[in-house]
Order: sequence, then C-alpha cells, then structure tokens
Amino acid sequence: MSQTLVVGGVWSQEHLTDRTPGVGSARSYRFRVPGGFVQDEWRLSEVWRLLTSVRLDRHNRYGTFFTPRLSLMARPSEAVTVRMGGGIGFKAPTVFVEESEERGFQNVRPLGNVVVETARSASCDVNWKAGIGAVSVTLNTALYVTWLDHALLVDPDSLSGDVLFFRNATGRTFARGGEGAVKLAFADFKASLGYTYTYATETDRGTRYEVPLNPRHVFGTVLFWENEEFGAKIGVENYWTGPQRLDDHPARSRSPGYWVTGILGEKAWGRLRFFVNGENLTDTRQTRYEPIITGNPNNGPVRLLPIYAPLEGRVVNGGIRVVW
Repeated sequence: MSQTLVVGGVWSQEHLTDRTPGVGSARSYRFRVPGGFVQDEWRLSEVWRLLTSVRLDRHNRYGTFFTPRLSLMARPSEAVTVRMGGGIGFKAPTVFVEESEERGFQNVRPLGNVVVETARSASCDVNWKAGIGAVSVTLNTALYVTWLDHALLVDPDSLSGDVLFFRNATGRTFARGGEGAVKLAFADFKASLGYTYTYATETDRGTRYEVPLNPRHVFGTVLFWENEEFGAKIGVENYWTGPQRLDDHPARSRSPGYWVTGILGEKAWGRLRFFVNGENLTDTRQTRYEPIITGNPNNGPVRLLPIYAPLEGRVVNGGIRVVW
C-alpha cells in the first residue's frame, strides 16, 4: 500500500464594474475567495485506489464553504476500469447566466436577496477496452445524479414586464442521467457512437417541473479515416438533439428535435496542410422553424424567445497550415 499526500492553497478573484446607467453600481461586485485543500490518494492494492480530498473556501460576501470529495477506482484487469465518486460544491450567484446573455443584459435587474447555490453529486462509470480480431473496441458507460439547492432562476412574474428579476428556487433541482459510448478502430478507420440521457426537474413554490432547454436525449456519430502515408484525413459527424421543454413560449411547449452534420478534410503536401471544415451542413436553424422574437421591432416592445437550436446556420471554412 502506498500513499500520496498533496496540500495546497488557492486564491480566486472576480471583479465586475458595470457602467449601465441606473443599475450599473448595483450590479457591480468584487469577489475574493482564499482557500486551502488537502488531497490524499491511497493505493490500497493492485486493483483498488482511493482518493479523498477536502477544501475550505472563505468567500468575502457569502461566507465559508467546506467541500469534501471521495473517489474509488477499481481495475480488476487491464481491460476493465470502474470508478465511483461523489462530492459537494458551491457557486456564488452572478447575473452572468444564459437568460441574461440571450438579451444582451438589457432589463436585467441587480441580484437582490439571493444565496449561494450548493450541490451534491455522485457518479459511477465503467470502461472496457479489448481487441476483437483486427478491431479495437472501447466501451464507456456512466451514471450520475446531482442535487442542487437554491438554484438561481428568473421570477416568472417579472417576464410580463419584459424584465429579468432573479431569485432562488424554493425547492430542490434534481438531475439524473447516464451516457454510453462505443469506439471502434480498424486499420485507417475509426468510428464512435454516443448517447446521453439527462432528466432534470426543479421544484419551486410547491410545483415540480422539468428544467427548460434541457434535452433528455442526445445522440452522436463520428466516422473518421486517416492515412499517414498518404497524408490525408476525412471525417463526418452527425449529432441529434432531442425535444426540449420550452418556458414562456407562445406557440409550443416543447421544441422539435434536430440533426446537425459536419465534415472535415485535410491533405498534406510537404510542410503544407490544406484543410476544409464544414459545420452544420444541414443548415439547421431555429429561424427555419419559427421567428426567434415576438413583437414588432419598428413599433413596440420586442421579446426574445427561448433559444433551443443553432442560429448561425451553415458554416464552411478552409485554410493552409505550415508545419515546421
């Protein structure tokens, strides 16, 4: 049995000076967070390893936080690895969240009497690597669960006045899910398939609902060919995002699922590398389904609708790299 002990200190600082007329000073802040940590890794045997860590942070505005973590790894053979772990974390609230960024921080009110978000999480993953004839196979599976208290959210009552007012959820946010991936390699070819399932619910003011803009199902495939002797590589990727719950949308309660396809290619001649990338070749855009705003931009207020799909559309670029 062997042991590795690491002791250290950390210092983080975050400073915002907001010059927006009327609300700038109220949204400005300066966070200073000194802390220390201890990490202890035990190699219990050839199969088992245990990693424990504790961290203590002193936030100048929100107080002291103790965040322990624990991880256990087993490797019963060269082909199989199993990991289990869990821990506690925290996040200080700021206005830099997705809802604020979508509207360019316009009509975003300063944070009032809000508290820190705290989270507990646990996970387990299993990895298996093997060779079947000339094919290399890698399987990855994982399960995870997270409990989040005091989640920062937009008060629905404030949206009627086209204003974002943030507060803490009165209940708990609970997310659980899993993912699986298969990677295959044969000669110059590589392929991967991946699937992720996430179901997150939030409880607020006695009502439990699915977290918006969070797809339950995501699926992806990648096919890649690379020949070093010929100096060329080509790849194709496809990703499918499942329906998402939409909050405060006038036309629908769930978004449609959509595909995004991309390609890449590269050819080498001496020290030169010619490449081309194509992203979102299917030209999947939310504006192909519906407008992303309500109201008349020339007359009256305008409100941005929830963004659940890409906005930029098809993108193709290429170039030349020089390798020395």
